[in-house]
Amino acid sequence: MTSLRHRVSLVAAAASVLLASSLAVVPALAAGPGTITVGVFGDFTGSESFLGPDLTKGVATAVAAVNASGGVLGKKLTYVTADDAGDPVDAIPALRKLLSVNQPNFVVGPFSDIETAMVPIIKASTVPIIVQGGSTQLDKITAPYFWRTNTSDDQEGSADAYWAIHNHWLRAAFAYTTAAGASTLMDPTRAAYEAHGGKVVVTENLVPDQSSYRSQILQIMAAHPQVVFFQQDPQTAGTFFSEVAQLGFDSKTEWLGTDVEFSSDVFKAIGPTVATTNFQFTNNSLESSPASRYFQAWYQKVNHSSTPALAAPQGYDAVVVAALAMVAAHSTQGAVFNKYILKVANPPGRPVYSFAQGAALLKKGIKINYSGVSSTVDFNKYHNVVGPFGVYKFNKMGGFIQVGQISSQANAKFFTPGTVH
Repeated sequence: MTSLRHRVSLVAAAASVLLASSLAVVPALAAGPGTITVGVFGDFTGSESFLGPDLTKGVATAVAAVNASGGVLGKKLTYVTADDAGDPVDAIPALRKLLSVNQPNFVVGPFSDIETAMVPIIKASTVPIIVQGGSTQLDKITAPYFWRTNTSDDQEGSADAYWAIHNHWLRAAFAYTTAAGASTLMDPTRAAYEAHGGKVVVTENLVPDQSSYRSQILQIMAAHPQVVFFQQDPQTAGTFFSEVAQLGFDSKTEWLGTDVEFSSDVFKAIGPTVATTNFQFTNNSLESSPASRYFQAWYQKVNHSSTPALAAPQGYDAVVVAALAMVAAHSTQGAVFNKYILKVANPPGRPVYSFAQGAALLKKGIKINYSGVSSTVDFNKYHNVVGPFGVYKFNKMGGFIQVGQISSQANAKFFTPGTVH
């Protein structure tokens, strides 16, 4: 997702330390009249139950950093969590309850599994909702309180396809799960890949968390792909790649995953032997951003790990941007500070890379432009952000090594608009 100033990558820094045994999130302050409440809305149960805790780690990191700098307008931040269960049926009442009962100043989440089902609530809301999923259905949403610090699946799909074509992997298989968040990414990846000369030789749709995927793996093996595009939750990946190893899959085949694989949970599920072979994955990456160094230090302090969890950088950026908007607006009310998000996140303005730096300049009346950990956090007219993307591998300790970079400009030129939606 990120890399450090002087081209010292965040993930490279993580590579030098052991994977922490504990990833517990520091508890939030109790909500009260003197606090600002962040609602964290994500998957805490269901097939992708790792997403909620991972997002919370990023939110908790930002909350700690903001509070250490004096909070916002004399108030400390706290957070509450709500479970969408990865199911629209459960998610809609859960979000309504979060908004009405907990009354957060803003919400971070949800993810792709259920975010499109939330559109009517988002459009009717006067509380900023900063979404983390990549559903292409939100690429051109018109809702004043909608924001997204995670890139669209259109962008990540074209990044995956770009990397495959760039490496001359022209025969591909797909091994995505049937989870909603996976299916919305597979189509743009396929469209961009085929539009630039790639050939898909087989597609295997995996029902998550089954006891065996042997038959699907054999089908992929028989097609002799050069690269297998995949997106799998940790439990599915653990079973799938264990059987890949048992079946003696061709060592020349490359495995190219998505941001879901950018996770210590995946590493633990598949083990270091498999994880350090031909196993790569893409994720948001902001090259040479000073914000990364600040984030890394606070992430280690709060979560006792140097390996960022999936969606932690995006969750962190969401909190920092909202907190800076409150300072600029001199208000913690969503109806007031919402319109200031663009003013603190987009150019023109003096570049800043932390809440402390931005708040200090705002108090002097200086216009700022926050550049974050997961991206530049420059929003377009639909309140979406763009890349760039990095390509990563695991090392044997569970850290991340960046092996490639795909610029926003290269990715934009590579994608063929209108092929998916």
